[in-house]
Amino acid sequence: MGLPQLKPKLTETEYLNWENSLIEQRHEFVDGEVFAMTGTRKSHNRVVLNLAPKLDALLRDTPCEVFALDVKVRAVEAKAYLYSGIVVTCPDEALVEDDPLVIDSPKVIVEVASPSTSEYDLMGKFARYRLSPTLMEYVLISADHHDLIVHRKLADGQWVVAEATTPETLELKSIDVKIPFADIFANVAYIAPPLEREPS
Repeated sequence: MGLPQLKPKLTETEYLNWENSLIEQRHEFVDGEVFAMTGTRKSHNRVVLNLAPKLDALLRDTPCEVFALDVKVRAVEAKAYLYSGIVVTCPDEALVEDDPLVIDSPKVIVEVASPSTSEYDLMGKFARYRLSPTLMEYVLISADHHDLIVHRKLADGQWVVAEATTPETLELKSIDVKIPFADIFANVAYIAPPLEREPS
């Protein structure tokens, strides 16, 4: 997310009418302020294109649907509209979806972070998403380092970092799927974290 645009604060309706009229640039909305979205990196796009079809195939015979890249998620309690990499929603639990460009009831959200956005994706976006009563799992993926973290909501409403039961596998218990890291990071170059790099 970039700096807020130099505009007076908008209502949600004003933001939606304005943003939906744009052709190329995407913007997020947080409590009346509008933020321009930066373009995605190739590695980010590749991870989304690897993972979304796998999820879609595994959920084909279920009530759940998979959306990727250009659909806004409305975080009602946080007064925000945010773009996510991948969103899974299950209509049997959904609120009334009255806008074809907005998801109100996410069950799983996947964000692919870059070094410049990882802190915002965790501290900013997740802090707002987790207020959604339907959200059960939030996944933050590092395309560069071929790693990910799953945040999972427990029955008592508390959020925890989920421990992997199968190594090198993404497990989403709320929708009962497992996907190997090899599928998620296929054709994505690995960049070692700074502490793993050999001294020069």
